[in-house]
Amino acid sequence: MEKLEPDVDVVVDLQLSDLMRANLWARYSKRSTQLSLAATVVLTILFALFVFSTLVSPAILLIPLVLLLLDLLILLAIILETRRNYSAVKDFQKQIHYHLNREGYTARDGKSSSNVSWESVSKAVESGQGINLFLGRTHFAMIPRR
Repeated sequence: MEKLEPDVDVVVDLQLSDLMRANLWARYSKRSTQLSLAATVVLTILFALFVFSTLVSPAILLIPLVLLLLDLLILLAIILETRRNYSAVKDFQKQIHYHLNREGYTARDGKSSSNVSWESVSKAVESGQGINLFLGRTHFAMIPRR
């Protein structure tokens, strides 16, 4: 006898913190971003050691500091963009009902719904705060754990 998986219903009360965590996770979980941050830190340390061990102008330290500043600006841009996007979400869009079954999932808010087949999901990634169902390279639906 074939065992059928049960359908799963999840109701999400979308919070700004959910979107913030998801957007920060999407940016900082990428290997390229992690390598870039690590390289920036290593470069800063190497430049500092080089400047203090030789008679080179300390102005050369501006190179890795500018890289750190750019990383901070990216973080600030993510935070501000997430806040702006969340403020544009209407109240009826903040409570989302997900219905997951064998064929795919349905996401429904107060005035609209969408059906997504599992074939349309390129990957599913479980993070510390939830499950992210990728529909494209950067577009994903987020189901928080809380």
